[in-house]
Parts: sequence; C-alpha cells; structure tokens
Amino acid sequence: MATLLQAAKPYLSYLASTLGERDYVVFITDIDGKCLLMHRSPSMDKLAEKHGLGTSWSAAHIGTNGIEKALATSGTVLITGTEHSCEDLHCYTTIGTPIQASTSALLGVLGAVIPCNGQDNGLIILLEAAAFSISREFAHHYKEDVTQSLTDGIYHNPFIGVIVVDNKGIVRKTTDSAKRHLLIDDDRDIVGLKVT
Repeated sequence: MATLLQAAKPYLSYLASTLGERDYVVFITDIDGKCLLMHRSPSMDKLAEKHGLGTSWSAAHIGTNGIEKALATSGTVLITGTEHSCEDLHCYTTIGTPIQASTSALLGVLGAVIPCNGQDNGLIILLEAAAFSISREFAHHYKEDVTQSLTDGIYHNPFIGVIVVDNKGIVRKTTDSAKRHLLIDDDRDIVGLKVT
C-alpha cells in the first residue's frame, strides 16, 4: 500500500491547494475503507478527528456514504445530507471516486467531504481526474517495483547477465556478468546511456 500512498500524496496536496479556503476533507482509503492519508481545512478538524486517519468509512462502521458506495460499485458516488446513515454527516456531501489499477482491480478510494451547500460538478470532475492520475502514477511505480523484484532475484547470479532499460531506452541497471557477456570493460559504466 506504500506505493499507492506515494502515488496519491502529490495529488492530495494539489486538491488541498485547489480547494483553498473552502471547507473540505480529502483522503485516500484502502479497499476496506480505512482512511490512510488525509488533507483538510482547519474548519473541518472536528469531523477529521472523529472520522480521520485510521478510521473506516465502510458501511459497517459509518453507514451509507459516498466512499463506501464507491468501494461497493467501483464508480463515483455522491451522497448528500440525510442520505447518510451517520448523523455526523447530515450537513455534508461525501464523494467517493475509485482508484483502480490498469487491470481494473480496485486499489482504494479518493474521498471528499464538503458542506452540502459547497457541492459543484467541477469538484466531481477534479476528483475523478485526480483518481485517474493516482491510478496512472501507481501503475508507473508498480512497474518499477516489479522490475526491481525480478532484477534482484537474478541480479547477483554470476552466470546471468541483466541489463534493465526503461521505456525511454535508458539503461537503469546492469550486472557485471552482463558486461562480461557483452565484452564491456568493468570500469565502464553504461547506466544512463541510451540504447539505440
């Protein structure tokens, strides 16, 4: 989950700066609805303390809300006012937007809580765009992690030569055995060179 949080941090910060002086809470949950990362305006401290980091936005814990519905449907869901089961949320709108892997697997939800009178369609579009961007960033990190795991498994085997090249054709990592197989001087570093 650390990679999802790494991918989400800059986008949550961006959302917070975009929302500026408005009353808001924006956060990331895991697939069980647990709040992992949060930004909020100072005016929302009381709500954030009660339903913030480490707490669950699942139906079992907090009842009907946009975040739990997004988890259940894998779609963007908006719940407002008394549609919420939890009285704490009756004067708010909750919006949940799924964060999905490229395989459509649910990674978590980008959630937002705003006062009922603060809802606008632009915010929904902004949340969906941020969730999509987080998904893309996660996919980028995940590919790097998979490459690293594969490389680490064979990297120290003296009989197997490994050269890791990124999608732009730049050599990112190489083994001594790969250099030997290609008759490249041990002193010469090919990391950073472009493969043509």
